[in-house]
Amino acid sequence: YLASTEREYQDAVDALHTAIRAGSLQTRGQVDGLSPRFQASMRQINEMVDDLLAPIEGVQSALQALSAGDLSQYIPQLYEGDHASLRDSLHTGLDRLNEMLGEVKRTAEEVSRDAQENAASSDTLSGGAARQAAGVEQIASLIKEISEQIAQTDAHARQAIALAQTASDKARDGDRQTRKMQQAME
Repeated sequence: YLASTEREYQDAVDALHTAIRAGSLQTRGQVDGLSPRFQASMRQINEMVDDLLAPIEGVQSALQALSAGDLSQYIPQLYEGDHASLRDSLHTGLDRLNEMLGEVKRTAEEVSRDAQENAASSDTLSGGAARQAAGVEQIASLIKEISEQIAQTDAHARQAIALAQTASDKARDGDRQTRKMQQAME
């Protein structure tokens, strides 16, 4: 009877080992059906599997949250040894990702702020350019008016010169005729 009881216990341990190796981490060793002598040992093996897997399940949960974009899922339980190292590595990775995303957010905010300032500057420059263009148009219009007035003044000046020339010619002619008359009278 003892050999068959040990065989059943060994088969239960082998089945648990095979299931865990295959990735079936929820499987536990069968306690029922074992002799009371081996039940305590199987319960202890199951508790060791639970203790080994608890931190891994915490990391798995945090990684699932991370893959969904949630960077706030830290593992609240405290562990010792290699489990603490696993937990701390995950927390360090999450901290670094949060820092990098914070930097990206700050940079994006700065770029957005700079873009808004550039847009405002562009609007100001555009408004200034529009005012300058209007001023240039006004100046061009004034220059055109002044040019027209200068042309008109030039035409009037030429007319005045022609009239003055005519008056001068008539005055000379009158002066000649007056001299002729004076000579004829003498």
